[in-house]
Amino acid sequence: LRKQRRLLQTNVDFFNNMAHEFRTPLTNTGLALNMLVRKNPALHDDRFVEVLRRENKRLLSEVERVLQLAGIHNGHLTLQQEYLPLRDLLQSVCQDLELPIAAKGAAVDLEGVPAALEIWGDRAHLANAFRNLIDNALKYITGQPHIRLSARMQGKGVLVAVEDNGIGIPADQRTLIFEKFQRADQGNIHDQKGFGLGLAYVKSIVELHRGFVCVNAEPRQGSRFEVFLPLTKPL
Repeated sequence: LRKQRRLLQTNVDFFNNMAHEFRTPLTNTGLALNMLVRKNPALHDDRFVEVLRRENKRLLSEVERVLQLAGIHNGHLTLQQEYLPLRDLLQSVCQDLELPIAAKGAAVDLEGVPAALEIWGDRAHLANAFRNLIDNALKYITGQPHIRLSARMQGKGVLVAVEDNGIGIPADQRTLIFEKFQRADQGNIHDQKGFGLGLAYVKSIVELHRGFVCVNAEPRQGSRFEVFLPLTKPL
């Protein structure tokens, strides 16, 4: 057992170090590409340049997720918590996803999120968590996406729901999807790119806020992810 634990830790350390080494060249590649476009305005709308930008951004995003998860599990992540207007936060996330939302012809409904409702947490990490949930809702669907965001007070916290009309999740895989490098094995789900880190990140961030995340889903009937965040007032 000790040997297996040492081997597991070695593998984790190697993967995290490899991700760290990837971050610098990927960042430099993105900067160089932007400089090239500025020097050659004719390349601004070039479709090959856009492919390079998109793929560079995707790789860098995956690397950052690996490093963030490593920081969480090693106890190196400190939350910068404050009161946040929930509706404003979710609207900002939707603006960041404006291009994929438009590309999918998706309808995103925030009417179920009260304008006055606030949450207590880290703006950047909670935005990333909700971005992952909405991004998943955009990916795993066969028709036109309809995503409904809602929120309400529940006990001493806020329950936020992200509901979609996608392909759903088999019952035996609803826990698996929150593990690192794991993805539900259903239909065309493997056509989507990624390392299977998005929901693991969501779970880690929400639990770091002393909350929880769960999913209700049936195959071909959509999914409903619920995030509970306790309201912790500063003394």
